[in-house]
Amino acid sequence: MKRGILGLVSFFSYLWFFFGGESLWGYSESFLLAENYPFKPGEKIVYRLNYKGIKVGKAELTFHGEEKLRNKEVFLVTFSTQSLYFKDLERIFADKENFLPLRVERKIRGLAAFPTTIEENYDQENFKVRIRKKTLFFSKNFVIDRDSPINNAVLLSYYYRKKKEFKLGEEFLITLPTKSFKLIFKGREKVSTPLGEFWAYLLEADSSCFKLWFKDDEERVPLKMEVPEFMGYSLVIESIEKGR
Repeated sequence: MKRGILGLVSFFSYLWFFFGGESLWGYSESFLLAENYPFKPGEKIVYRLNYKGIKVGKAELTFHGEEKLRNKEVFLVTFSTQSLYFKDLERIFADKENFLPLRVERKIRGLAAFPTTIEENYDQENFKVRIRKKTLFFSKNFVIDRDSPINNAVLLSYYYRKKKEFKLGEEFLITLPTKSFKLIFKGREKVSTPLGEFWAYLLEADSSCFKLWFKDDEERVPLKMEVPEFMGYSLVIESIEKGR
């Protein structure tokens, strides 16, 4: 079970790299205005980490709003996961104009392993991410090159929450540091959560490796995520604190 949970979290952390919908970077000016977003600073969503329907941990997704990074105004988002076996915290600094990541700081603590820190610094103009991984006894530096801008996993939900309409069969290109695939809009269906039952939009990968449900209303809150290839693990919304 421990391996499965770590694999699931790793998958979510790297899966959520994305490109926008019909065109790769079809952001409009109105999309980029923070006051138009359906989420506000301070919003915190708590998820139940389930294994075959049994709770084995939790995750928290928080939009902190504006912060400064190297004297530049940016958005800060955090994503934390905790179970019996590990704790994982990501601090993600995103460009305010397009939600591209500028820097990611990650700390991982395992039950029987030394703490690991990971720093990711993005050169979006040249489509590179420079990564430094460090533990107590070693450190490793490497660079990943892509042929287009690279996004961070966690920022995916914020983009699709702002999208006003979905069309059945509509496809979205997902670009990871090491692979690419498509998310396809499959339509609406009911989803059961600890908060109740809701109508939701379903996005599913063309390889069926990932499913994501958003609440069918103006706020588009991400309700549930599944990764079938990781032995029945999922994240399901447990509570939400609205931002200011």
